[in-house]
Amino acid sequence: MTDVLTETQRVYLQDANTALHESGHLAAAISLGIPAIARIGYDGQSSGRTNYDPIGVSLENDLLITFAGIVCTERFCLRKAGLVLDLADIDKALLPLPATEAAAIKAKARLNAEIFVEQHLPCILRLAFALIKWRALDEPTAKKVFAGEIAFKDSNASDEFYEALQLLPRAVWLE
Repeated sequence: MTDVLTETQRVYLQDANTALHESGHLAAAISLGIPAIARIGYDGQSSGRTNYDPIGVSLENDLLITFAGIVCTERFCLRKAGLVLDLADIDKALLPLPATEAAAIKAKARLNAEIFVEQHLPCILRLAFALIKWRALDEPTAKKVFAGEIAFKDSNASDEFYEALQLLPRAVWLE
């Protein structure tokens, strides 16, 4: 691996911030058995969204899903611009609780998300690659990608994607 990006790596890195972040959310939802979908670049920019029905989802699970995206962003030294909404969602969810209890729940949820991301990193990377390739993942497809049931035929491209991810902290042009 070199510090010089190939053209394919440059293309992947344009969406890597969003795809990895959304893949953290999506992987957590899938692992909890919560139906979810994700998409990136839907408004002409590298923005994205993971959607799931929050009805019936416990506070603990909701926080794990939200923090998983945040942890992925930090793990890969991605741009933090998109975290404002996630952090606001966390604070809003904890608002009804006393400050001490909210802080303890928040700290535990973050730790759980850090453990989750480390344990499921290959699944998250597969989901991110699939999001970059297909721009959207419906629930059945996301589950298959998460489980490794969908193989990507373009193995050279996936190798370049993984190598590009290792360069993210040094890819200052993303900022």
